[in-house]
Amino acid sequence: MNGIQRWGSWLLMKQFRLREFSALLGVEDAAGLSDLLKRGQEHEAYADVIGLHALRWMLIEPHDASGVRSIDPAEPKALLLSFVCDGSVDATLDAVLNHRTGRAREILSHCRAFDQKDPAGYLRAHALTGKYMFRDLGPLAFPPRVRTLFSAPSGSSTFRGRVRAIAQVLFLQEPDLEPDVTISEIREAFEVRDRFFEFWDSNAGADAHQLRRSFVRAFQSDGFPLALTPFERRLPNEESWVRRTIDTGTKLQDRTARRAGDGKVRRAIHSKGHGLIRARFRVFGDKEAQGLFAVEGTYDAVLRPSNGAEAVKKDGAGDARGLALRVVLPPGTMLGGNREPEFFHPPRGAEGGCQDFLLMSASEFFTPDVASLAKWFRVRELEGRARNVALAAMLLVPGGVSQSLLMYRALWNRPLHPLAGAFHSATCYQYGPHHLAKYSVEPLDRERFRRIARQQGADALKQALRDSLRDGPILLNFFVHVLRADAPLPQGLAIPDIVEDACFPWERLGAKKLHVASIEISRQDPGDPPRLLEAEQLQFNPWNALHDHRPLGSLNRARWGIYPASQSNRSHLEVSREAMADAAE
Repeated sequence: MNGIQRWGSWLLMKQFRLREFSALLGVEDAAGLSDLLKRGQEHEAYADVIGLHALRWMLIEPHDASGVRSIDPAEPKALLLSFVCDGSVDATLDAVLNHRTGRAREILSHCRAFDQKDPAGYLRAHALTGKYMFRDLGPLAFPPRVRTLFSAPSGSSTFRGRVRAIAQVLFLQEPDLEPDVTISEIREAFEVRDRFFEFWDSNAGADAHQLRRSFVRAFQSDGFPLALTPFERRLPNEESWVRRTIDTGTKLQDRTARRAGDGKVRRAIHSKGHGLIRARFRVFGDKEAQGLFAVEGTYDAVLRPSNGAEAVKKDGAGDARGLALRVVLPPGTMLGGNREPEFFHPPRGAEGGCQDFLLMSASEFFTPDVASLAKWFRVRELEGRARNVALAAMLLVPGGVSQSLLMYRALWNRPLHPLAGAFHSATCYQYGPHHLAKYSVEPLDRERFRRIARQQGADALKQALRDSLRDGPILLNFFVHVLRADAPLPQGLAIPDIVEDACFPWERLGAKKLHVASIEISRQDPGDPPRLLEAEQLQFNPWNALHDHRPLGSLNRARWGIYPASQSNRSHLEVSREAMADAAE
């Protein structure tokens, strides 16, 4: 548990204290809260609220240096402690809410293995240091791990003047932390508290089931790493690499906006689109299919084909190409097993939900993970001779040559038509509870695109798309490449090795290619100005997804934070430009 989480938990509890939490939860003490967790489902939204930020502390009794008392795995306290160790939000809350003793023992067993059979040492090191632990929801005065009479501020109004003094206290407690880093963590902790109030106020009266999921996902972003699935393995310093990628991506986006000269603020990558295509996504339904593909049906869909670069270039230039596909699931949609769909980003009101597929013209990504991506982003930030030197240096690092070859192969792409080639998800996704998958889209009639004369001009691909859809409909096939989690793998490899390496070629794995759906595009004008405007306003995100199709691997976990940051920066730049224009008038 990092400093942000400790301070976030403390600030949240400090703000509410016993009276407010009692009113929120309808309980008076820890025993009542324990009963609440056992009862479960009707209070599941509230259980998540405290489960993510406060339950870590308020059911844990103070412990001295002698160690941790023995715990009955059937107690809710044991489940809470397993959440502290394991960090698995969904699995632990499921066990808490349903009070399944067997699952509790399984989680605790996993914790012991995770911590080299020393859970007591783990808890002492990460959760139970010091005497000022929260006890029985009583009045709180001291943040975790601070053993002085100096108490932290109770609100942002007193925050600025006292932050450095607080940092000095924390620095004395944890000499391995730099003071400035500690200050940053404290600032983020206040943001955690503020984001909680903003979230709760904005969702007042919302459906508890949807709110539960929405709260979990919202608070796992930014400072809170996403809980891992059994298929994944976290990178060392992963959050730091994500932050670096976001920072560099923001700088690239700012630079592109300055240089564009047309007053438009574009995406950080795939900035140049070729139009907005409306289509019908027809699912065949199959006994082997999972999630969206398990039940036959037809859905509305939109597609945005694009060039890959952050800068707007002529379409004839070599570049990776992209295809963003959104499938819209109307209210009342049912999945296999007569289940209601569950989304990572729940829909609001009666709008229904959506499943986004972000595809590219290469079957493998050019970096295996977010650490490598952050380094390549840094190279892209450089210019002129400095960039050339950095590119040469990248060839010397382990994996640099193969990554460079993958990147240049992707850039050596000059299609006649935006939909002429195959598009791939490149990264890995969950496919139901027991399978992994990648996705691909291919045109049914490749010969039709080969007969198209190459267009000339800066917007040749946009014009080719408009001409072809004026002539007649286009049909695309949608494939799922399925790999069972228990499938035999090359010697020395495990499933997390495959999932965490976006460069790994799945051809070596014998993944099963299933034709699960078709994309039917009727005659239309995708380059109509209102459509072009709509295309630029759409915000695609791989985490606009069903739980059955969860994005996997460090690159996808990074996208949880990268995409909202890019979209937020676009909005900020647009507002800034509008303000400057108003001031000039």
